[in-house]
Amino acid sequence: MRIEKYIKQIHVLSDVNASDKPELFAVLSAHVHDLYPGIDRERIYEQLDSQEKEACSYSGNFIGIPNLLIDGPADTVCLIARIPAGVDYRALDGNPVRLVFLVFSPPARAGKHIRLIARLARFACNPDFAREMVECQDDDCLLKRLSAEDSAHV
Repeated sequence: MRIEKYIKQIHVLSDVNASDKPELFAVLSAHVHDLYPGIDRERIYEQLDSQEKEACSYSGNFIGIPNLLIDGPADTVCLIARIPAGVDYRALDGNPVRLVFLVFSPPARAGKHIRLIARLARFACNPDFAREMVECQDDDCLLKRLSAEDSAHV
């Protein structure tokens, strides 16, 4: 499974300004709604918030991987959001989240959804990958670095 297939330039937010997790989820929800107008912004936000209350999507190394199964997209999609100042994610290690991969899929694509999350979680375990992604200053850099990591794990 190649991640590049699920992330396009329009899915990248390289400079998100959010002061906390609710504000970050509001930004992500708005972006998903802008890309897929058939998906209700409030529904996205509520689902993200609800899931996060049940289990934190922090994966370590300043990376969060929230996800949703939601009707709307035809296939699995992944957004990347870089938060330069970081957001308090209430992570066990106390570190702020500075990079988020939001994975969302229609319920019929649950298997693909899980495999993509697992692949991203493996990448997140690499502190060099995490550091280099966080240091990226623009969309192209984020996509190139992700592509390089993706290619190294074929």
